[in-house]
Amino acid sequence: MVAATPIVLLHDSLGCVDLWRGFPQNLSVITGRRVVAYDRLGFGRSDARVARPSLDFIAEEASKHFPAVREALAIDRFIIIGHSVGGGMACHIAAREPDACEAMVTMSAQAFVE
Repeated sequence: MVAATPIVLLHDSLGCVDLWRGFPQNLSVITGRRVVAYDRLGFGRSDARVARPSLDFIAEEASKHFPAVREALAIDRFIIIGHSVGGGMACHIAAREPDACEAMVTMSAQAFVE
């Protein structure tokens, strides 16, 4: 049996995995899919950032950090769900990885940072 495509969750701007509460587990049970929620660099239980985020930190997540997460977790294809700033990151990731991203969902996403 082929495993279902995993779902990756991206948290909001100043959030962390803990703010998802039981959502990842419930989503996994309901969909039968692996659900991955990770703390972006400098948030939650992740490593501290060495420098401040760049002004292009939303696009940077798609080009630099998310590929490292995919590689570390051996994620080939994925469904991406992002909340707030995570939604903007999800848009960048889906645009950058169209052959790997099967679907994208945004919740209260913002398109740019003022």
